[in-house]
Amino acid sequence: MMAIPLSSASMTETVVGTGIRISGADKEKFQVTPLREDLNLFQGPTSRDGSPSWTLHDPVRNQFFRIGWVEFEMLARWPLADAEKIVDSVNNETTLMINNENLEEFTIFLIKNQLVSVSGPKARERLIAIKKTGEKNLFTWLLHNYLFFRIPLVKPEKFLNAVYPYIRFIYSKEFFFTLFIIGIAGIYLVSRQLDQFTSSFDYLFNWQGVILFGLALFLAKCFHEFGHALTAIRYGVRVPTMGVAFLVLWPVLYTDTSEAWKLPERNKRLHIVASGMMAELTLAILATFLWNFLPDGSFRHSVLLLASSTWILTLILNLNPFMRFDGYYLLSDYLEVQNLQDRSFFAAKNRLRNILFGFKNSCAVTGSPGVDRFLVYYAYSTWIYRFFLFLGIALLVYYFFFKLLGLFLMMTEIVWFIGKPIYNEIKIWYELRKKMTLNKNSITGITGLLISIFVLVIPWNTHMNLPAVLVSESESTVYPPGKAQIGKIEVKNNDLVKKGQVLFTLESSDLEYKLSMTRHQIQSLRHQLNVLLVSEASREYFGVIEERLSAAMTEYKGIKNQLRNMIIVSPLDGMAQDILNGIRTGMWINKRTRLATIVDKTRYQVEAFIPEYNLMRISTKSSASFIAAVNQDHRYDLTVKNIDETSINNLKHKSLASNYGGEILVEKDQKGRLVPKESYYRIILTMKGSDINYTQERVGVVRIEGKSESLITRFWRVISSVFIRESSF
Repeated sequence: MMAIPLSSASMTETVVGTGIRISGADKEKFQVTPLREDLNLFQGPTSRDGSPSWTLHDPVRNQFFRIGWVEFEMLARWPLADAEKIVDSVNNETTLMINNENLEEFTIFLIKNQLVSVSGPKARERLIAIKKTGEKNLFTWLLHNYLFFRIPLVKPEKFLNAVYPYIRFIYSKEFFFTLFIIGIAGIYLVSRQLDQFTSSFDYLFNWQGVILFGLALFLAKCFHEFGHALTAIRYGVRVPTMGVAFLVLWPVLYTDTSEAWKLPERNKRLHIVASGMMAELTLAILATFLWNFLPDGSFRHSVLLLASSTWILTLILNLNPFMRFDGYYLLSDYLEVQNLQDRSFFAAKNRLRNILFGFKNSCAVTGSPGVDRFLVYYAYSTWIYRFFLFLGIALLVYYFFFKLLGLFLMMTEIVWFIGKPIYNEIKIWYELRKKMTLNKNSITGITGLLISIFVLVIPWNTHMNLPAVLVSESESTVYPPGKAQIGKIEVKNNDLVKKGQVLFTLESSDLEYKLSMTRHQIQSLRHQLNVLLVSEASREYFGVIEERLSAAMTEYKGIKNQLRNMIIVSPLDGMAQDILNGIRTGMWINKRTRLATIVDKTRYQVEAFIPEYNLMRISTKSSASFIAAVNQDHRYDLTVKNIDETSINNLKHKSLASNYGGEILVEKDQKGRLVPKESYYRIILTMKGSDINYTQERVGVVRIEGKSESLITRFWRVISSVFIRESSF
């Protein structure tokens, strides 16, 4: 028996018919129900076993159903309107042998897919029940359709039929030969100026390049869709609509070529599926050739994109057999397996149950052991691909929408598209528990399941590796007091210095000038005071001049202090490091110029950073050790000195930031500070430094002992911390 629903106009495939188990409720005694008069029947391709097949078309819903020889012979005798007569006629007039159960199963198939005429209240009630079963509530509909929905834009058939006579030459051997010659010539000419070809991409890394890429991609996709449509017209297949579909709100063009199922020839269907990619490759070949003769400019850059990136992107996307794009339908037609994913999933689930529980379920869906084995591996690969795909989509919608909605959609994606299929399969295992027996497979499966549960729930992970840096416990950065010039340089990198030792002598012509002017002002004011002392008439001005002199003396002392500060001394005993690169005598500097860092080489500490979800696992009594990235053979024992009570606002150690190769994910704010994307807390750990040759900040990891925690508890902590963080505004 073979009755398989094919694809509908939306290119979605319904559940496979072969291998469906009919429940007892469905096996009631059916009368032969009349077929709908508007159904169409087309000759289908020859099956893998050599038997003929037919395609049944429902024009109302634009759905197609592949039926085999048995179903065709029953349909041919459907006007007999009597189950016994149909069974007897098939058995007597053909080499087939069927029974009432075969007829009932096929009748159920026709009723479930609404291919029969409705007559009588019971039949109508049955169809209404089937319709309600297939209906989705508003939440389910939104959940599925915001990820993918279509908007038909045009009915292109009239235009395509008018255009086809003018472009039919592109399907000729002469055109393909000419295209081959042009392609070879284009590649040869590009190879002669390959450096210019590759360097042209540098001009595209700006907003103009983004616009050009978008236009080139749109043009390539138009060629792609018209490739499908015109090839369908060539083989007499109707193209009812063309439009735009939205895949996770990303627009993609589409062409409805679902009526290609009418074609019995597999090669023609393959040609229709592959013609989109062939059209883009043709465009890329012509663009490669044309690029060699165009002057520099925007148009040449657009042609460069058509010749390079757009068609590569198309091949990567469309040849993917795990998504229902061109590659999927190519593989389906090549293997002659309709409903490829549904049938392979059916075989893979049976295979998995056989392995785990020792069942003897059949995994055969095609009759070819090699193809059936391939379908099982294909299904497992698709499951793995879908797991990461849906996980990626979940993260995408999380970052795309605003906080609360993004978090909700992300969790919905994970639960609905990853968790629900796993739950459904486990539910089936539970329903099959009465059929399970103790055997080699079931014992192995149960043992594996128990080990998995043990690994997940038993607290065994006691240590954590945290990103950390080794720094001096005491260090000081030296800055100039203001704008000045370098006078003398009395220290160099890695010099040991004492507290108070002169490091740099600075000069400031502005301060020297101000000091000189203030000195002259003081001398002048003192002279005026001396004159007033001997002049009886001007004694009333004595107090004013005296105040001016006091202010000038104060200013003079301030300038002298500033000049004394121009002698830069070491604030502590230690090693001079990070001396200003390129420093020289006469060089101008300002108060923000970092001259050097003095590091105390006798005491060290480690700063480690722990994620918020692990914070509760440690305390000041936790033992820890530091392993430097450059010397992983040696460990330094640590003691937890302090754990910050609040998370860090910005990361001061660039070496730990993801932008500079570190482990902590950060983003720069408007002030250029490195802000962690997740909540991290700083831990200060002390160590002895007698055996440390400290020359600069060392990156490494702190291995710290924490409270034992199971993997599932850790997972819950991560999820809950994300919820708490992201639900706040």
